[in-house]
Amino acid sequence: LYAVFLRDFKQGKPALRAVPVRWGEQPSELFGSYYEEGFWHLLCRKVGPGPLDREFEPNRAERMPWCAPVLRHAEEPCIRVWEHLAGDPALLTPRQRAEKTSTYVWLVEHDYVVVLHRRKLGSGTVYFLRSGYHVDGASSRQKFQRKYDDRLP
Repeated sequence: LYAVFLRDFKQGKPALRAVPVRWGEQPSELFGSYYEEGFWHLLCRKVGPGPLDREFEPNRAERMPWCAPVLRHAEEPCIRVWEHLAGDPALLTPRQRAEKTSTYVWLVEHDYVVVLHRRKLGSGTVYFLRSGYHVDGASSRQKFQRKYDDRLP
């Protein structure tokens, strides 16, 4: 799997709609191995408050090779791309709104979603990879459908 990550992310330089996608490049130890945090986020589910409180998730890992191609083909009709704000915008400062806005890239038919965070960096904009995973079960699909229905204009 790491060979795919190297090819698709480190060498492939992914982008969403011509905006570069970056990932947590800080190496972290998990399960006795050191890899970039972005790699772990594509393989493991968060299970606690700490950054390394994660557990391996086979469905997520087997779909990890889908992440970069989904981003590359985001304009295809089978993929939904939208931004969603978590929280009431009237109660948030502009900075809080930016921090609580996520970009979702959802391959609906195959239950796979990539979650990004858009940020200003220097003179440009980049996306940071938050996660990519299998949407497992009807309740998860409904959650993403609600987020899609409540997307930002």
